[in-house]
Amino acid sequence: MSPGDDSGLGGGDLGNDVGDGLGGGDLGDDLGGEDLGDDLGGEVTGDDLPLGDDAELEEIDPADVYTLDDLLAEDEKLEAFRIKIGGKLKANIRRQRESGPRRYIPRPREGGHDDLIVNYFSANPIYTDEQFRRRFRMNKPLFLRIARTLSDWSLFFTQRVDATGRGGHSPLQKCAAAIRILGYGTPADALDEILKIAASTSLQCLGKFAEGVIECFGGEYLRPPRSDELEKIL
Repeated sequence: MSPGDDSGLGGGDLGNDVGDGLGGGDLGDDLGGEDLGDDLGGEVTGDDLPLGDDAELEEIDPADVYTLDDLLAEDEKLEAFRIKIGGKLKANIRRQRESGPRRYIPRPREGGHDDLIVNYFSANPIYTDEQFRRRFRMNKPLFLRIARTLSDWSLFFTQRVDATGRGGHSPLQKCAAAIRILGYGTPADALDEILKIAASTSLQCLGKFAEGVIECFGGEYLRPPRSDELEKIL
């Protein structure tokens, strides 16, 4: 077979056979031909690409939003805040070093509640109802009504258990502390010996007591007097 003989490889028909096998002139048509660009959405330009938030933010010049004066004012505020917080932290550390470690006082809270029951709320209390009214500036049923209402109003006026499993102050102790302070101007620390409650806790009870009374009884007892009530008063 001579090199020029094309009979072995198909000769001149080789191109035709390959062309026919691949679709010949229809190859472009099989791949979409001129419609390939149309199937991809026609001519694609940069304007047709969606821009996300990041791309939009990149187009914003910070100089158009913040001026140099704004940045300096922001730095001054942050610096003043840092100095203020640092001063408070240093003062607290200095105070703790001067006062020394806090001392834990094992108050018999349960005993304070039991004494309160024996003195005023038992079947045969030690002190009379007249003495209760003089010391608490109200009668006993009103005191118990306030204690029950505040117990339903807030968990603060319920007897809870601390992390050691020990019961806290009872609602009677907390209400008694607040009412004694309101009624007589008693120092908070003076109630520690009787009710076994610390001064800080007594002051907390006073604040919660005032908030609860306004919330629960304000509409009934703290409203402006009616005209008929004013006539009775006058």
